[in-house]
Amino acid sequence: MKFHTVAATLALVASVSLSGAAFAAPTTSINAPVHAFFGKTHQVSITLHNDGKESLTVKAGDKELTLKPGEETSVKLLAGDKVIAETASAEHAIGDVLVSANNDLDGATIRIK
Repeated sequence: MKFHTVAATLALVASVSLSGAAFAAPTTSINAPVHAFFGKTHQVSITLHNDGKESLTVKAGDKELTLKPGEETSVKLLAGDKVIAETASAEHAIGDVLVSANNDLDGATIRIK
């Protein structure tokens, strides 16, 4: 009988002390970045070449560019930015996504008709 009383008391003390630890705040900061890699922005350098016979206006990222026939223009975009047609042509409608910048296109020349 004495053993059951001691065991019950130990179990009660253990459950009371462990419940506080379960809801304690973590010892590390929640705002600490897991990987510093995700905070970096990657820039992609692309050359746009107008292969068409008419001037073409495009929006590259947040910049609007007008490309004359046969003209090349270099732009630097953030990875994920898009080049969008702002004027209609025989090949593209207004709002068409011509290219989406990614690291594989760094240094590439994009020919647009």
